Amino acid sequence: MSDKPHVQLETYHRFGTQIATMMSGVAGMPDGITLQDGVLLDVSPEVTDQGIAEVAVKLGEYDQRHSFQQVVVRYNFGRMIMELAARMEKSIDEVIDETGIAGRLGYEVKTLSNWTRVARNCPPQLLIPGVSWSHLVAVDVRLPEDTTKVVEIRAIQESLLREAAENPVERTCQETRKRMHEALEDQGHKPPAPPDRFEILLKYALMLRKLRVMDETGDESQVRLDLVDAIEASEHQLINLGVISETV
Repeated sequence: MSDKPHVQLETYHRFGTQIATMMSGVAGMPDGITLQDGVLLDVSPEVTDQGIAEVAVKLGEYDQRHSFQQVVVRYNFGRMIMELAARMEKSIDEVIDETGIAGRLGYEVKTLSNWTRVARNCPPQLLIPGVSWSHLVAVDVRLPEDTTKVVEIRAIQESLLREAAENPVERTCQETRKRMHEALEDQGHKPPAPPDRFEILLKYALMLRKLRVMDETGDESQVRLDLVDAIEASEHQLINLGVISETV
C-alpha cells in the first residue's frame, strides 16, 4: 500500500479551475492563467513578467496557509482516533486498522498512528499559524515526570514554533529540532539517553513471539491488549530510531 492517498486527477479539476481564475485576477488579465489537464496552470504570452511573479508569490502564500491547515487537520484527525480508542477500548493501531480508516485513505496504519501520537503529545497551544506538521514533530520530545520541568519545556516548544512561524526560511524543521535539543541541554532538561537499539529490537521480537503464542492458544484476556500496546510502543521507538521502516 502506498504512503499517499490514491486520488484521481479529476478530483482536483474544480479546485484547479478556482485557482486558475484566482491567479488570472492576480496577473491582472482575465483568462491569463488557464487550467490544463485538470491540475496544470498555463500562462498566456500576454501576461507580463511582473504578473507571473505576482502569481508565484500568491501561490507561495497559499502554500504557507495550506501547511498550517494540514497541521489542524492532522491534529484533529488524531483527536478523533483517540476518542474512538477510548470508546472501543482498543489501541490506536487497532482502531485505525479495524475501522478501515487506513484502507479508505490509502495510508499505512503506522503513518496515521504517528499523526495521532503527535496530537496526543502536543497541547493545542502549540498549533501556531505558520508552522508545518514537520515542525510540530520536531519539538515533540519525551517529557519528564516533574510537572515544573514539563511547563518549562512547553515554553521552549512554543517559543521555537513561534520563531519558525516568523522565519520559515531559516527555521526549517531540521533547525528547529536541533535548537529544541540545544535548549533542553542549556536549561538542564537534557532528555534521557537514547535507548539501546538492540535491546529494544530484542524486546520487540520477544513480545511478538509471545503475542503469536497467545493468538494460537486463543487467549483474549486483558493482558493481550496490554501486550499489543507495548509492542506498538516498541515499534514506534524502532521507527523513530530508523531501525525499521515506517512503510511495509
